[in-house]
This record gives sequence, structure tokens and C-alpha cells, in this order.
Amino acid sequence: MADESSPLAAAVEKSLRAATWLTEADEATKELARGYAAYVDAAHAAADAELIHKAYSVAGPNLHKTLTSLGLNPEARKELGVKGEAQEVDPIDELKRKRAGRAQAG
Repeated sequence: MADESSPLAAAVEKSLRAATWLTEADEATKELARGYAAYVDAAHAAADAELIHKAYSVAGPNLHKTLTSLGLNPEARKELGVKGEAQEVDPIDELKRKRAGRAQAG
């Protein structure tokens, strides 16, 4: 889990928690986003300018694409038709969604 020494990872975690539209099917993509964020944070922790530049050059655009695919930036949310703030989830709809996911999995 992210902490003060990993600000980007902490921000990604906060965004993932707020993304109520994501499902269990998004877990791999969520982990990919966490990995990119951790890579950038590790570069900053190393305080190596070349490593920081490489992290932003490589992981930065890939993290952006990953977050976009999850609907975690304004442009993607607009395209998906979801609001940026936490959405109220109907407990019955949530239960139906979970049951449908289980039925598909097994």
C-alpha cells in the first residue's frame, strides 16, 4: 500500500477506490496502473535524475493510457458517461452485478 514516500502510488490508489464503475474484471489493469506508479515513485526515491527522466518517459505515458482505459481522467469519464465524484450504488444492483460476475466465472 502507498504512503507519503510514494505520492503517485497513493494518488492512483485513491483514484482506484473512487472508481465505483470498475469491476473484478479490471483487477489486472488496476495492478498495471499500480506498478507504473510504483516505478515512478521508486525513481524519485532513488533521487537519480536520469532514472526519474526514464520513469516519466516510459512509465508516464503508459500510466496515462492505463488510467484512461479505467476511466480515471476527465476525458475518459466523459466518454464513459460517468461522474468524477463517488456515485451512490444501489445495494440490489451491486448484488446483481456480483452474482452475474460469479455466474460468468464458474
